[in-house]
Amino acid sequence: MAASYAATLGWLDGLDAARGMRLGLDRLFPVLELLGSPHKRLEVVHVAGTNGKGSSAAMLDSIYREAGLSTGLYTSPHLCSFTERIRVDGRAIGENAVVLGIDRVRGAMEASGAELTYFEIATVLALMEFVAAGVDLAIVEVGLGGRLDATNVVDGRVGLITSIGLDHGAELGTTFGAVAREKAGIMKAGMTVLAGRVASEALVELEAAAATAGARLRLLGRDFEVCDAARSVGLAGAHQVDNAALVCEAVQRGTVGGRVGQDAVRRGLTAVRWPARLETVSDAPRLILDSAHNPEGAAALSRALTDIAPHGPRVLGFGTMADKDWSTMLDHLVPLFDEAVLVRPDQPRAASPTLMKESFVAPGPATLVPVSAFDTAADGLSYAAERAGEKGTVVVAGSIFLAAELYELASGRSDPFAA
Repeated sequence: MAASYAATLGWLDGLDAARGMRLGLDRLFPVLELLGSPHKRLEVVHVAGTNGKGSSAAMLDSIYREAGLSTGLYTSPHLCSFTERIRVDGRAIGENAVVLGIDRVRGAMEASGAELTYFEIATVLALMEFVAAGVDLAIVEVGLGGRLDATNVVDGRVGLITSIGLDHGAELGTTFGAVAREKAGIMKAGMTVLAGRVASEALVELEAAAATAGARLRLLGRDFEVCDAARSVGLAGAHQVDNAALVCEAVQRGTVGGRVGQDAVRRGLTAVRWPARLETVSDAPRLILDSAHNPEGAAALSRALTDIAPHGPRVLGFGTMADKDWSTMLDHLVPLFDEAVLVRPDQPRAASPTLMKESFVAPGPATLVPVSAFDTAADGLSYAAERAGEKGTVVVAGSIFLAAELYELASGRSDPFAA
């Protein structure tokens, strides 16, 4: 008898604790072959990037569904439910599909002797589900980097590299060039790759990788510009317009692009949902959840603040992981708020809010506004809402784990994709 959904997730969580993250593709191929090689049976758009890849993947999915195509969307991590990671025609797969699918993956792992990680198993499951559903197109978001990411078993004909930033330095490197080399690893022969605005050091690496792979690289601001349709995107923040420009170009260049009209592009961009990305989830005070978790994301959030919260007191709720560059993130954000509330997400790797608060010394940004620290995110959110008052705005940022922890509490919805 197959395990229950809770038991299946418990097994996955145990693998995550025991094996963590291990980059590399060799473990995957024997398992995939035993399962019918689903990675070879899909039309794929592959989406990489330091920031913006999830939003861009969601835009692509929305556009192609508006055009009448059947789509599979694979993203990570999830907010409220593991099933959110794997969506077919806009709907998360069911819990029973997770149980039965992972049971098949486990059987292939045992038969091949491969020891896959949580993310690798989720990736294989997604590819299996998309093949079983007979989707016209799979939109696959890279988990980390690109070259050695589990999703790089696919052979996409179109790829996006939304941005190149400094995050996950231990795995991807600490320079723009090093990170670019890893993300450029998704490039394949004959592939068209659309890249966002990147530093010159990163561009050199992208161009070299494209030449080596035999891929065509097209750069926003050099080879194409922001189109009118991109400005209709329904996600907040000017950075989403650039993401939408890449998406529009990808649709035009894609192998199924001829089946997508401009009306579908506009409808898809207007209707797209991508929770916890500058998302207003409640009012009085206005509460905005964002998943900015690195300096580039914090900078994008800071640029958007004038538009999303122009009036009334602003209070920042901030919690992140200890291995993130939280000091730089706070440098971007704290001076733009009237008060900052530092919290501890319910994660083993969470940064101490007390340590973050104590680390600020004059003339640091924390000297400009009152800063408080709370051991739980819920207590910090309650205090932040009280300080903002009914006419103010609370912006929560720092980690997708923090956004996930607070989502249902703040919004009253257990399904973040529900209208």
